[in-house]
Amino acid sequence: MKRLLLLSLLFVSIWFSLNGSNPDTVSIVLQDSLKEYDQRIKKVETEVKEIRRDQLNYSIEKDLLKETFSTNYNTINLVLSIVLITLTIVGGIFGYIGFKNIAELRKDYLTELNDLKNLRNKFSERFSALVKREKEFNVKLEKINATNEKQSSQIRLLELRDKVSSLIRQRNYARAFEYINASLMEFSNDLELSFYKTICLLKQDKYKEYIQAIQELLVIAEKQDPSYIKVLNQNLAEAALFIQNIPLFDKTYAKAEYFDNKTLNVYLIALKYFVLKDSLGLRNYITSYIEPIDKAEIVIDWNFEDVIKFLTRFESPDKELFKTFIRFLLGKTPKGQLQTELSKE
Repeated sequence: MKRLLLLSLLFVSIWFSLNGSNPDTVSIVLQDSLKEYDQRIKKVETEVKEIRRDQLNYSIEKDLLKETFSTNYNTINLVLSIVLITLTIVGGIFGYIGFKNIAELRKDYLTELNDLKNLRNKFSERFSALVKREKEFNVKLEKINATNEKQSSQIRLLELRDKVSSLIRQRNYARAFEYINASLMEFSNDLELSFYKTICLLKQDKYKEYIQAIQELLVIAEKQDPSYIKVLNQNLAEAALFIQNIPLFDKTYAKAEYFDNKTLNVYLIALKYFVLKDSLGLRNYITSYIEPIDKAEIVIDWNFEDVIKFLTRFESPDKELFKTFIRFLLGKTPKGQLQTELSKE
């Protein structure tokens, strides 16, 4: 710093010498310069002192932090060491106890596991038995339900049959026919209801439908009850004559095994002559039949009500003769009266 001051003074002296300045003036200038530089030097020294003070404070704080950190680090290491030693001691104690009892624990575990397996096996056996019993129960229950349904169905069928039969006895054929059709939707193959259906059709003079119903019923009867076949064929033969279907009559009547009643056969042949309006053939046939006998055999379980009703709508000059012949077959008209009717032109 002093060297800098001397150089400055030398520089000022040279400058003033070269410029021919007054020495007093130069002195004054130098004094001012010295003062100014002195102030600057003091200021710099003050700043240097502050910097040294700050460096000292920093050094002190650094030493304090270092000491504090070192103290805390030692404390933490000590605490960790104590904790680890404690855990090691406790672990060793429990480890010893655990190692000592591990064999017993394993033995107990295996025993309990074995008991659990046995219990599971027993449970599986009981469960299997329960499932088997449930299946058997379900099978029995299904059989019982099926039996109950069948019995309920049979009871309902019997009730329907009884209702239809009652309506037929009351001659309420239209109402009976309605019940039959509704019942056959549920019991389509019931032989008795189907037979009642043919009766209702006949009583309502629906001969073509009657014949069709008989033919359908013959198919069912062959599978269920062949005893119906005989009477159905006899009814079919009569119905064929009601509609003048001679080929159907001949085809049906050819089944001789169903036409073993002599009086019934005589009636059907006579009816054939009648619907053909063969008056001579009818009279000759009736005459040949009654000549050797005094009284006709009664036709068993045959109802002439339907043919009498048919005669009321069929136009023929032999209508009264045929009515008299029917009454003779029923035992209601003597032979002589029938012969008188035969003698009429």
